[in-house]
Amino acid sequence: MKTLLCEIDLGAIRHNYRLLQRHAGAARVVGIVKADGYGHGDVPVAMALQREGCSHFAVARVHEGIKLRQAGIEGEILIMSGSFPSEFSALREFNLSTVVYTEENIEEMISAGITAPVHIKIDTGMNRLGFRPQKLEQVYQTLQRAGFDIKGVMTHMASADEPGASSIQQQEDLFFQTTDSFRNGLQEHITNSAGIFTLGKLGTLARPGIMLYGANPLPESSIDLRPAMSFKTRILQVKPVYKGEGISYGHTYIAKKDMTIAVIAAGYADGYSRLLSNRARVLVNGELAPQVGRICMDMSMVDITHISAKRGDEVVLFGEQQGRRIYAAELAEIMGTIDYEVFCSISPRVKRMYTGS
Repeated sequence: MKTLLCEIDLGAIRHNYRLLQRHAGAARVVGIVKADGYGHGDVPVAMALQREGCSHFAVARVHEGIKLRQAGIEGEILIMSGSFPSEFSALREFNLSTVVYTEENIEEMISAGITAPVHIKIDTGMNRLGFRPQKLEQVYQTLQRAGFDIKGVMTHMASADEPGASSIQQQEDLFFQTTDSFRNGLQEHITNSAGIFTLGKLGTLARPGIMLYGANPLPESSIDLRPAMSFKTRILQVKPVYKGEGISYGHTYIAKKDMTIAVIAAGYADGYSRLLSNRARVLVNGELAPQVGRICMDMSMVDITHISAKRGDEVVLFGEQQGRRIYAAELAEIMGTIDYEVFCSISPRVKRMYTGS
């Protein structure tokens, strides 16, 4: 094993894709592989999904779409954050679809003579990107007159991961009422991961992101997702610390008794957040060990007084070891964030290793 690595189980991602496709029914699942596949590796994940039959992919930026196409990803690749004039030629060269959500962007494309495949985004309540729903017909007509290949109409849910939220039904109703007269031949997509399980209607495409990677934004529900990422490191040194001594910067942890600590090769530069200091726990030889002292840039310390361990032993920051598991969601809760951010924060210097292809 490398000193520090993320193990990515592509078999788990393929399992999650099949599960989500079953739940999505007639709606085709789009492989969301933006942000380097939520830190899991965009190309390996997309290739695994393509082998599983996925024919639609989506990323946030044009350069992400280029990377996928150059790696041999076929089918539609959608740029969800749209594109700027400097990127228009790449849309044509690499056969990328782009989302349009402003009149200015449409005018830029028309002026440049670019009529790339487009998806129109309407804002049904997220109040992020998108046209107001009442503008859809005007936008559609403008694009049609200019000769654009209009592939679909889309929106984004604000609270799909909060079952019972009134905005779910409001957004769903507004979207399908707005798109009712545009359905012939157009793809409709409204749902993210949670929406597959909380919306009454999904349209023709579904856009699960985080669930593809095995994290569940609906913790109260029982969904057979398989976590795909394990974050692992090794012990650099085992050493005694005596009662009353402080550990790490600022001595924010003072030993209450004689103890044994392990210095491990993982710090905030690797994506093991400083916010976890004195609050997280890791797995060492199948046992839970609390993290102690401030997390440093490249190292952290854990209390292994109760564990027999030595230099070079594996340490699991999140993932499974000897039948026990720490979930990324546990770290996210400590940090006051979501597991999406935990995955995306893992540094590029952390080696990715793939299994289950």
